[in-house]
Parts: sequence; structure tokens; C-alpha cells
Amino acid sequence: MSYLAALLEEKNIHISFVSSIAASSEDDQIIEQLHELKTLQTTVFIVHLPLSLASRLFLIAKRLGMISKGYVWIVTSKSMNHFNSRSDSATIIESMQGVIGFRSYIPATNELHNFTSRFRRKFYGDQAPDETQ
Repeated sequence: MSYLAALLEEKNIHISFVSSIAASSEDDQIIEQLHELKTLQTTVFIVHLPLSLASRLFLIAKRLGMISKGYVWIVTSKSMNHFNSRSDSATIIESMQGVIGFRSYIPATNELHNFTSRFRRKFYGDQAPDETQ
């Protein structure tokens, strides 16, 4: 997050409060943290968390009415790149209506295809998955 904070500061965007949520946090600890942020009248949140924690955060924030008008949530690629991999992603995405997220994008090029082919041959050998997937 410090890299992102430095970039924002370069653009004259000041961060007034940084909050951390431990990966081992229970839901009641996340609720307590969100209540504290509400009392500080924080309305813009940048979420840079692992997917497992971010998904819980958004489900709880939705229950607390913090995914609504007046709040802005920005999610970094650390969370967004993996949302579709979860079996409960539809429920999580529903709780994130109005959230802005950034995902990594790697265009499909010949170089990428060649790299992927070499990678699969090297690490999978004859057991390589079908390249059309």
C-alpha cells in the first residue's frame, strides 16, 4: 500500500487515515473497524487486501450500509484479479455494487502465447493442459 500512497501523494491526494485489518480478523473485529471509520466520517476507501479478507469486508460493509450513496470504494488488483475464481463470487460481487475495481490486463499477443506454450511444456511436459483453455 505504501507504493500506492506515494503515488497518490505525488498527485496531491492526501491520505488522512490508514486502517489495517489483519488476515486473522474475525467478523466482529472488521465490524468494529468499519464503525470506527464511520465515526471519523471517512467516505473514500481504498481496499488493498487479499481476496479472502476483501470478500468478507464487502459483505460486512454492505450489511452496515456502507456500500451506498455517499461512500466511495476503490479496490486494487490484489483483490480484483481473483474474484471470479471463488465459488461464491456472485454473492460477493452483489455486495460490491458501485465499487470501482482495477484488474491486471495482459493482452493476448503472440509473445504471450509463445511464453505460455514454453511454460506449459517445461512444467507440465506431456501432461500439459489443452492450450485452447
